[in-house]
Amino acid sequence: KPSEELLPTEALSPSRRPSSDPTLRPSKIISSMPSERSSNIPSMLPTEMNLEAFIRLEISISLDDKPGETGWTLSENTGNQKIVKEKTAGSYTISQGKPRENLMIALEKSYLLCLNDTGGDGIRYGKFSVTYKGWPIILDDGNFKNEKCHNLKISRRDITDLIRDSG
Repeated sequence: KPSEELLPTEALSPSRRPSSDPTLRPSKIISSMPSERSSNIPSMLPTEMNLEAFIRLEISISLDDKPGETGWTLSENTGNQKIVKEKTAGSYTISQGKPRENLMIALEKSYLLCLNDTGGDGIRYGKFSVTYKGWPIILDDGNFKNEKCHNLKISRRDITDLIRDSG
């Protein structure tokens, strides 16, 4: 039988002296403060985000022998050009590496994906692609000087057509 000290308290304020051991039963006190450690179980599902309106894409780059010169930026293709995700020049360090990145973008929204090379010679002998579940969305040979941009806007119909036409 647990000792009386380990039973939950009915008090509305914390005890003056914290116990060194956890209680055996949950407390009836509801805290308005966040816990110090995060839980591995979500407290609730997202309410303001329709997850079906988003799609996960993969960016793959075959880098050249000067990986530190290569970077990219994904921004909203609207008046404010808000940056969604980016890898600045200097982020990549492995010569002829093949990094991959995942992106979540909203369907029906317009984006601008720009590759850049601070050396001014593009991704020599390299390439760049954006795929959805292995299906190509953007294929680029890496042949550019300082920057090359691609418009990116995907609809549900685009995805359906892509899978149907490739199958």
